[in-house]
Amino acid sequence: MTKYVSDTTQVVSVQGVSALFFAGVPRPLRASLIGAAMAAGVREAGAPAIDLPAPTPDDVTVDDVVAAIHELMAEGDAKLFATNGEPKLNALKAKVGKPVSDALRDEAWAIVKAEG
Repeated sequence: MTKYVSDTTQVVSVQGVSALFFAGVPRPLRASLIGAAMAAGVREAGAPAIDLPAPTPDDVTVDDVVAAIHELMAEGDAKLFATNGEPKLNALKAKVGKPVSDALRDEAWAIVKAEG
């Protein structure tokens, strides 16, 4: 039986059937999971590592974050902002619907502050 390996610890799941991979530990895999596993970077044991693109915050733009900051400001809830005044990442994620990086938040916050 062919064994498969992942470079990271991860779970691959398809329609309620799942397989847990521990980084670097080969394991057998059901045929129904092979496609999803390969798409997640799993490879046959002994095969060279697969270079996957680095994850990004799902193409969230500065304009998206600026708009979200304006919405948070309009709500007027101080709990959505840190003590230094910048919006909290969780509040931005809730508005944008996707993770927002520190750098993107800082860039958008500078734009909003410059608007006056």
